[in-house]
Amino acid sequence: MGKKILKLTFQGQDFGYVKMNKGHDAFYGNGSENEAVEFEQVKYKDSKTQFYYKIAGTKDSYLDFSPTSSVIKVTKPWLSVDSSSICAWELIDDELHVIYSGQDTTKAVSRSKADPMSTALYANSLIDGNHCTVAILEATSISKNEKKDELQHALV
Repeated sequence: MGKKILKLTFQGQDFGYVKMNKGHDAFYGNGSENEAVEFEQVKYKDSKTQFYYKIAGTKDSYLDFSPTSSVIKVTKPWLSVDSSSICAWELIDDELHVIYSGQDTTKAVSRSKADPMSTALYANSLIDGNHCTVAILEATSISKNEKKDELQHALV
């Protein structure tokens, strides 16, 4: 399985690739292909459709979200990803949903409902709305994480 990049669409409009901004541990939409964060899909338990999303080139930095703010962010496990509270993800009806204990939480990659100008990404429930559709694509020659200054803090 090669490295992956995540392409977003919101309400039928292109919302770019998932990216990070320098000095922040949150993920954002509206990135260009060369800003796209490359991920490695790490198998979740025995599932063929559920994965952890590890930032490619890191020892242990994963796509996760904050249970208190719902912001999608980088998290590093204390011991291992399997023994941590880091969530797995599954593509369900073209939405990337949060998986806990093998179950769909209905929380999916979303935009802010309160701030329509924001490009920050959240894990919102169906009630909160603003889900993005996600295409999981193969990384390209211009999406290499090593070339991104904004990821150097995560690539340790």
